Amino acid sequence: MRRNDLKAAVVLPLILGASVFMGPDAHADSPMKKSLYRGDYWTAELAECRSAIMRRESNYNYRASNPTSSAQGAYQFLDSQWRESLVHMMRKETRKSWPFKLDRLEQLNDTPIRKWPKFFQDFAFYRVANSKEGQGLLHWTPLPSACNGQFARVQKEGV
Repeated sequence: MRRNDLKAAVVLPLILGASVFMGPDAHADSPMKKSLYRGDYWTAELAECRSAIMRRESNYNYRASNPTSSAQGAYQFLDSQWRESLVHMMRKETRKSWPFKLDRLEQLNDTPIRKWPKFFQDFAFYRVANSKEGQGLLHWTPLPSACNGQFARVQKEGV
């Protein structure tokens, strides 16, 4: 990153207010921040759904751990069942778009989901939510009401 770009990234939010830079998937009424993931599976249309799922599953806590199951992280994936599958699901896009992150991705096989960087937890959410032609949202059944419109759109369009 060039020096002027770095300066702009630090100074402009202070001058203009951070909300200008929060993006379409950050909501003023929640502690949820803009997703760090912006890859092939990201879509702004899932913003409200993502927020509702994070609020319900972990109260926006990327380090959350369910005391009665192996569910972990912001989206409460079952660590015992999902960890290796999520890494596998993210491998192709990581290799294509962020080859410098591939080693880090592979390390996640040995890392509890609640300890994954926010980028990879968000990536996992969007990857699962958009899998199986949109049926991946059913992972969080019953869906929060904020997801119903998105799920109906996926059903209708066959996205």
